[in-house]
Amino acid sequence: MYMKTALIFLWSMAVVLGVFAYFAVFGTGSYAVMGSSLSANPVFATSTFALATTTAPTGTAAAGGSAAASSSSATWGSTFSTPALTWPEGQAKISIMGASLQGSQLSFSLSVQAGPSLACVPLNLRLVTDEEGDVEPPDPASFTFPDSGNCNAAPGGTYDNQTATFTVDPTAFPFLLTTGGASSIYFEISTTTGNGLAVYFPSTSG
Repeated sequence: MYMKTALIFLWSMAVVLGVFAYFAVFGTGSYAVMGSSLSANPVFATSTFALATTTAPTGTAAAGGSAAASSSSATWGSTFSTPALTWPEGQAKISIMGASLQGSQLSFSLSVQAGPSLACVPLNLRLVTDEEGDVEPPDPASFTFPDSGNCNAAPGGTYDNQTATFTVDPTAFPFLLTTGGASSIYFEISTTTGNGLAVYFPSTSG
């Protein structure tokens, strides 16, 4: 009798442990980063994407500020050792090499790699302002390259330190943006520890 009871108990424990082991090995889920739900195994599709390549952040938060939402005078920023995001714009390629937030000004440092022929490289980067999908252009609204004085890029030219700035609500992290144009890649900007900023793809899960 005692042997039968012991066997039943051991069998029950084996089933419970088996269930835990199954979920530990095969279970799926999502995790949240600064209010944005991201897939545990994101697929980065056709863009170049880096998450863990930021340098030391630029600036510090105001006293008592634990997040951008808590202090409009905080400074947040990161530069990226490899592009945080790269997308095609016609024959050219545009890369995000840095991002900063000072007060209500969200700025990007962009690098433009021109195509093989003389052409205007449009700046289609846009801030998504509401749930209806309305967007706003940056300031300046177009590139002005030093050798042409306008958006015409010399064949094969590389133009670093191009800027695009948006006016945002610093309490509204994460910010949603789109590369616009034919690529139309959506991405988010969120804070990281140490007053940095990071580029993420929006969650596609519920």
